Amino acid sequence: MELPEHIFIFTTIIFAAIAAIISFKEEKTRRTLTEREKKYKQQLYQISILKEIQDRIGYELNIEKVVDVITGSLKNLFPYSTTSSMIIKDDKLIFKTIVEEPVGKNFIDQIKGKMLASLSALVSEKIPTIVDENLSGVALEESDFSSLASFFNIPLIINSNVVGLINISSIKQGLYKEDEMTILYQITNQASNALSRLLDVLTTEKGKLMAMIQSMADGVLMISKNNELLIINDTAKKMLDIQKDNPSIVDIINRVPKDHNFTDKIDRVMTTNNLLENKEM
Repeated sequence: MELPEHIFIFTTIIFAAIAAIISFKEEKTRRTLTEREKKYKQQLYQISILKEIQDRIGYELNIEKVVDVITGSLKNLFPYSTTSSMIIKDDKLIFKTIVEEPVGKNFIDQIKGKMLASLSALVSEKIPTIVDENLSGVALEESDFSSLASFFNIPLIINSNVVGLINISSIKQGLYKEDEMTILYQITNQASNALSRLLDVLTTEKGKLMAMIQSMADGVLMISKNNELLIINDTAKKMLDIQKDNPSIVDIINRVPKDHNFTDKIDRVMTTNNLLENKEM
């Protein structure tokens, strides 16, 4: 017995509606599982990065090393053409870029310009004009004139002071959403907090060390590998008849008799990394 046409049509509509509902639920479940997998992947990445940072920095306040760990592993999180960092170090800027996709010099210059503008806006003092550049990864294409289409900057802050930026850039439009920015911000923020705590510890320890050195009856001074005077106690200043509160290495050298070749002895210690005794001065 054939069903009347209107009943057949109604039945077909009902089955189509049920199929659509089932399909919708399956799609919703699939999206939920995909989002959950993405979230777990991001959490795992975040934990692994923070562990590597902890393993690498130890008791050393090396901001460059921390940034290198972060930028060197970002390709496990989301796509990009380049990832860059710009760090304020002494009297210069350290600009590093890892090139993941072929781009030209124009693209790199645009990134540098954006980062300089952001850093200038975030830092109250004038930033250094000298820039040390380092490019790694895929070689630049001279004939490539692709423009910067998508990017975002994440500041690196140590004890409320902006010390640098991490940049993610791409030649593709609208590539980065809030999720990508949030996960990188969380990683950078936790790394910044770890460095801030380490800086507090080192500052406290340095204070103890300085107090101990100042109390010594022997004259003590410490010189960096860049020939900068880091520490000098009052006993050493009195021995050398130095009146300045903050003398330089030049002041020290000028007070030591020329025939003792003090500069040569400093260079020899720095070069050989060996103890050098000079029993009479």
